[in-house]
This record gives sequence, structure tokens and C-alpha cells, in this order.
Amino acid sequence: MNYRNIPGTELNISCISLGTWKFRQSETDSREWTRLFTKAIEQGVNYLDTAITYDGGNAEKFIGGLWSNIPRSQMMVGTKCYFPTSPAAEDRGLSRKYVFKCAEVSLNNLKTDYIDIFQCHRWDAETPIDETIDAMDTLVKQGKIRYWGLGAATAAQMVHAVYASALSEKRKPVTHQHVYNMFNRTIEFDVLDYCKQLGLGMLVYSPLSQGILSGKYAGDIIPDQSRATHSTDRAAMWDYSEHKLQKAEKIAALACKLGTASATLALAWCLRHSQVSTVITSISNDAQWQQNQSASDLNINEEVLQEIENILNNKPYNIYTQKP
Repeated sequence: MNYRNIPGTELNISCISLGTWKFRQSETDSREWTRLFTKAIEQGVNYLDTAITYDGGNAEKFIGGLWSNIPRSQMMVGTKCYFPTSPAAEDRGLSRKYVFKCAEVSLNNLKTDYIDIFQCHRWDAETPIDETIDAMDTLVKQGKIRYWGLGAATAAQMVHAVYASALSEKRKPVTHQHVYNMFNRTIEFDVLDYCKQLGLGMLVYSPLSQGILSGKYAGDIIPDQSRATHSTDRAAMWDYSEHKLQKAEKIAALACKLGTASATLALAWCLRHSQVSTVITSISNDAQWQQNQSASDLNINEEVLQEIENILNNKPYNIYTQKP
């Protein structure tokens, strides 16, 4: 496993990390997730991603249950706040009160004294950023969080948050979590560059586009127990289309030619950017973990990158200065 430093911190994060968005509480699933997560951690993963709203808090509680087998001091945990946790109007957003409330609930769920990276799940247009910054700064001073970060923000919002922190002489965000994969390349337009200029580490989620880039849906086959077999999850698979499935099959064919797995190639493609600190992955079996882990060591040369570009044909461009 390779590691990358998050700028401005002492955090060295594994290039491949584990997310819990897919976690669903059941005795059987919890046992299997515990086995898989423990194996991945033993092989180098040191960052776990979750959120207070994942499976109603059960995903955080699952991570809290890992400490009986894994030393907490060897791991980094990131969780997020913003989305509603109750019907109450105050239980949402990034107000000082709600940020404090979420931090306390998450600490309890995670069975820990501190959160390594406490992130804004989304940008809150209804709360002044200075209020959120002050809340995060206070939590750092209290020792309840080590660092804080942004999520799904625009380049302008990132600049706003960093410079507002500097003006108020309070701790700035150190990470930005955003979707990124071969089909969703919006961050290449400006976000990646701004992360570098502002000193933010990118935490990338959905690097396989909900499993589509793993190649398992080739031939229009929907494997048992896959995300596409569940109606709710299937509805959220925004890249599940005939056009993109055809591209995914071509990526899989290229990976096969290179002697690697489609998922491995897709993850390594994300990691080609130095600004990407980690790709957050999900695993359901040992084979998936092995493919994901292998991406940490896969270097893609320029020739292969060009082959991928020819398949995708979707590189973002500036409509004012460039032609498509």
C-alpha cells in the first residue's frame, strides 16, 4: 500500500481507503464487513470514511465496533455532517448548533474521543461560512476533531472557505471530498487545480461509478447481490446507461490487455493526479479488495492514458478558451 500526505498536516493517508455508504445493518453483513475491513486494514488501509446519516448512524457504529480488533491509534476516521438527522428544522445544515450536535453523536457512535477529519457533507448556502468555520475551529481546540474539510464544493466555495478562515485566523479546511471517476470528470475543469493552490487534499468517492467501471455489468448482465439488483440503489446509478456500459466494456478490454482488472485500472486512473490523496472504495468480497488494493502500485503510462482518452472522449474543457 502506498500513502500520500494531506497538505499542511501530519496525516499520511492510504491511497486506497474504505467507505461505508453501502453499509446495511444485519448480523450476517456486519460479520462479513468486519472480516473484509479487518483484512484490508491489515494490508495497509488506514482511512475509513463514513457519515452520521449512513444507514441511520449504523455505519458509524459499525466502525466503532472495529476497535476491539484494531487499535484506534493506527487508523484515521472521517465522518460528515449536513444532511437531516430528524424532522426538526434545526437538525440539518452547517449551523454552529448542528455541527456541534453531529460531532457529539458521531463521537458516541464511533466510540472514540476524536474524529480525524470532520467534513461538511455539502455546502450550506443558508449558513454563513464564518459560522461553520468558527464551529470547526472550536471543535479542534476542544480536541474533538483533528481537522475539518469540505464536500462537493465548487472552486469558488473552496476559495471562500479557505480565505475566510485566514481572515478570521481560524483553522482552514484541509480536505475536499468529491465524486470523481472516468465518467464524472468535472473536478478536472478547475477543482483539482484549486485544491493544489489552496493546499487541500482530494478525497475521491465513487471512483468506479457505482461499480459500473468494475466491468461486472458487461453484456448487460446484472450479478446477484450487486447494487443494480436493489431498486433504491439502482435508481441512484446515474451512469447506468447503454452508452456508458459500452465504454466500460472497452475499458475492461484494455485492462485485460494490460494484464490487470478493470477496477484496478479505473482506480489507478484517478490516482494519477498527485492532488488526489485517496480513492474511497467499497468492498463486498475478497476479489474486489484484491483488485482495489492493486491500484496503489499501478502506474499508467502516457500511451495507455491516450487509449483511455480515446475510449472516454469526455475530457472537460473551458468553453471560453478551448474547443471540445
